Amino acid sequence: KVRDGEDRTRKWVHRELALRRGVPGFIARGEQVRAQDGSAVPAILQALAEKHFNGRRVSAPAVIDYGSNYRYLGNDYGTPEMAAFLADVTRTHKIHILPVAVEERRPS
Repeated sequence: KVRDGEDRTRKWVHRELALRRGVPGFIARGEQVRAQDGSAVPAILQALAEKHFNGRRVSAPAVIDYGSNYRYLGNDYGTPEMAAFLADVTRTHKIHILPVAVEERRPS
């Protein structure tokens, strides 16, 4: 997907497919924009988190960035509050978040 270290366009496979499917070049080759920009997703997640965590704080959070791949939220996030939070997100937005076992997501 990336041609070299200086490639700022990225995702060439996706862009080529878009062109072949008839997407105009100015869109297919346009600058990347994060899907969540302007979507109010952060505010929605904040409201759901406040609903389920009821003001509780984490003393020392582990910083692990799984990006947008929430399906990797396996045993590391196995609290009842997180389960309720993810269930609410899936129900509200009609999506499915499928956690995988820890062994399946850690490279050997």
